[in-house]
Amino acid sequence: MDLKGLLIFGALISQLACLSYGKIVLEVHHKYNGRKLMSLKAQKAHDAQRHGRGLSDVDLGVGGHVYKHGLYWTKLTIGTPPKEYYLHVDTGSYNIWLNCIDCEMCPKEAFGFQNILYDPKASTTSQKLLCGQGPCVLEDKYADGSTMSGYFITDVLRFQEVTADFHTAPSDAKIEIGCARQEVPQGMKASIGILGLSQQPRSLISQLAQQGKTKRVFSHCLDSEKGGGIFTIGELVEPKVNTTPLVSKDKDHYKVYMTGIDVDGEPLDILSLKTGKGRETFMDTGATRSYFPPVIYKQLMKNLTNRQPALQLDPTIQDICIPKTLKNVDEEFPTFTFHFANSVPLTAHPHDYVYSENDKWCILLNSMDMDEPVIGDIFLSDKVVVYDLENQTVGWTNDEYNCASHNIKVKDDKTGTAFSVGARNIS
Repeated sequence: MDLKGLLIFGALISQLACLSYGKIVLEVHHKYNGRKLMSLKAQKAHDAQRHGRGLSDVDLGVGGHVYKHGLYWTKLTIGTPPKEYYLHVDTGSYNIWLNCIDCEMCPKEAFGFQNILYDPKASTTSQKLLCGQGPCVLEDKYADGSTMSGYFITDVLRFQEVTADFHTAPSDAKIEIGCARQEVPQGMKASIGILGLSQQPRSLISQLAQQGKTKRVFSHCLDSEKGGGIFTIGELVEPKVNTTPLVSKDKDHYKVYMTGIDVDGEPLDILSLKTGKGRETFMDTGATRSYFPPVIYKQLMKNLTNRQPALQLDPTIQDICIPKTLKNVDEEFPTFTFHFANSVPLTAHPHDYVYSENDKWCILLNSMDMDEPVIGDIFLSDKVVVYDLENQTVGWTNDEYNCASHNIKVKDDKTGTAFSVGARNIS
């Protein structure tokens, strides 16, 4: 199922060799910084568009902002000589891909950055990946009618390996990267590239693990206030998180079982959440908002309008809004608690899903004609979230976690030592 921007699913699968393991840090930024929301049109278009050796830990860092930009990005250094590229961090995408030098309809800039086009001929370490007698083809099609096509290459990725508290050292790996030659956008302008983090073999997590660089575990803490946050690859030691099992039959995406929803502590009577293991639910950093099947969405909105009868559709932005006469949204709107298998709660406070739009307060919950809810960045920010493919679980801190002032610790498998990693905001 393709939900471009909501769930940007790739297409091709490759098999790579597997060996031993470690810890990596990525810098992460939010695409829209501060709690002032990005334009509603752009945000909705974004979501519609995508839908032996010791192992090291990797610090990638993150940039962007859930409200200002609608997504988070990271900066990767690729090629020889090395060049920096900004990519959208997306747990719903299979592949890593960049716009290439001969790309048609590619954007000139995004997130306020110039789009640096990748030139395979300019990198001495770049090689075209062959499938039989020709290049391995890259093709993605999305629900809004957008398409992206190109081919796969291999090149050197340079990253920062965690070596001590708040200290990293450069390391590298040869990885497969999609080289986009054509983008045909429909719902919004074209993308500058995707860092796919799904369970598929061509995702960054899988490729580094298959080469013995890291374990198949990564964590993020996305800061909704200042933007950016923490993004590491490697085993998390602190803080402790509660974990829920991944849906075992889905080896592509991060799907878990939702078993119930409380509104201010009172459970909603939704039969589908009580049947079997619960309702399969996507955890997706590629989506800005959170989306629910109509049967669940109607119940959520019923509780909201019971508290605030003046809520109504604003036709100019197509969101449910109320005049800004309320002073404190946390006191005037309900708190939602979503329950998952293993009795793991995820709490959404009013300030997570209510935003300011001129003279109104508006709601960031949406209905979508699909069976599975999608938990996007608005509910995944300000928490430490861990994706553990070694144990097939996803976990998070339910209490709000200040990514800017609190650190996390990752384990060095070579020594057993836990090293501290702090937040960074890429610009």
